[in-house]
Amino acid sequence: MKKRYIITEFGIGTTYDEIIEEDYFKNELDNVELGYKILMCLPKNGETYYINPKFISNVEVREVEE
Repeated sequence: MKKRYIITEFGIGTTYDEIIEEDYFKNELDNVELGYKILMCLPKNGETYYINPKFISNVEVREVEE
């Protein structure tokens, strides 16, 4: 299921506002928590976007209306 993820970083504000698969986000976060990756690798505007989970101050998840 796709959801909108809005990620805010400390001192920067909203840096990520995209609709992605829920499983993709969860898998990416699991990889970070297990120490396999330092940065989360998320798709944004057709490109790859890297974000450091240490600097995330807020993650808002919204349902996507189909």
